[in-house]
Amino acid sequence: MNQPDLDQLLAACDRFVPQRMLQLIGADSIEQVRSGQHVERQIHILFTDIQGYTTLAEDHSSTASFEFINSYLGAMEPVVQRNGGVVDKFIGDAIMALFPEDADDAVHCALELAVALDNFNASRAAQGRQPIRIGIGIHTGLVTIGAIGTEQRLEITVIGDSVNLAARLESTTREYGAQILVSENVLYALNHPQAPASRFVDRIRVKGKMRPVSIYEVFSPDTDAASTLKMATRAEFERAVAYYQLLKVDQARAIFARLCAQCPDDRPAQVYLERCQAFGETGQHHGTGEISREIEWSHDYDTGVDEMDEQHQEWCKRLAALFERLQSGQQQGLPELFDYLRSYIEWHFAEEEALMDQSGYPLRRQHKLEHARYAEVLERFKTDFEQGQHDPLLVTFRANLCLVDWFINHTTGTDRQLGRFLDQQKAGLADGSAA
Repeated sequence: MNQPDLDQLLAACDRFVPQRMLQLIGADSIEQVRSGQHVERQIHILFTDIQGYTTLAEDHSSTASFEFINSYLGAMEPVVQRNGGVVDKFIGDAIMALFPEDADDAVHCALELAVALDNFNASRAAQGRQPIRIGIGIHTGLVTIGAIGTEQRLEITVIGDSVNLAARLESTTREYGAQILVSENVLYALNHPQAPASRFVDRIRVKGKMRPVSIYEVFSPDTDAASTLKMATRAEFERAVAYYQLLKVDQARAIFARLCAQCPDDRPAQVYLERCQAFGETGQHHGTGEISREIEWSHDYDTGVDEMDEQHQEWCKRLAALFERLQSGQQQGLPELFDYLRSYIEWHFAEEEALMDQSGYPLRRQHKLEHARYAEVLERFKTDFEQGQHDPLLVTFRANLCLVDWFINHTTGTDRQLGRFLDQQKAGLADGSAA
């Protein structure tokens, strides 16, 4: 085979198995891939899907549906590539994309996909066709990337709970009328956490998680009037969501009614207003329902590394003391408690990061970034409190989101992964497969 023919063959193969997918599992070519070959790493996963596509397809022939999907995917896929992502697979009209480097890439891609959709819909309108809506969900987490199948039929893909959560976030966009939903993990993984405009929407319970996962709506505040108003009323919206979660439904209803009057296109606010009205009529409440009144260490949170677990127990004890003061509304001694907690986590994070560096832990960059985000959130929480945000109910709710949920999910996820790596290394089994 001459070189031009070989180049054409490689280019054709790349369309079915992207070179970047091969690189993620450490293979230089398709010939090197074997069934069961895999690596474990943290990655940013984006799912997007057309809402109501089944109904839309009923009015088209199979040929027309095929042409429509290809034209839609042709408008969306270049956006993924442009933002450093790789399409793992097309699932009918759905796209599953991976972003190996930065969470910022995935979030920026989602915002650009929204713009690409507007352009796509403009073309449809020019042809007298109805616009389509899409939902986008993004999650950051540990996955296994590898080759599954047999020697006769292989597929390179990713598996793990993180994939399922990203897919669930996409489907949840329908429930809230939001276009883009991301998990708290995404916000903690951002290099530039203030860049995307976002607001807290809800907590959802996910199988395998010790605590609910907080989800956030991401939007571009300069694209339309509704997004501009969302940005301007973000604090009010989040306060109303907190009141609803805490069963202070009358207070929540009043705020949501005001927000909906200001911006009838704010669909998440409308959803919550409808929930408030339904609560008054039926008593039905949508929520995870376990906002902590006290914090206790549980051995369910153990990482398997005694030194880390002892430090986590002390951290938990200090969080419990902080919670007790916040809920009682007592301000005496709070500044000292905040300062102690901040100095303690700085010391604890430094100890963990030293373990990572000494062991050559391959996921240390992402792990350290989560630490940095948590320290920033704690400092922002302290600043807000000092500026007069003392409502015990709201402060307790925010503390659950910002401090407790993160602490438990980080400990049982990211820290536990570090613990497994250290155990493997100690046993002489660490072979770099987590890279």
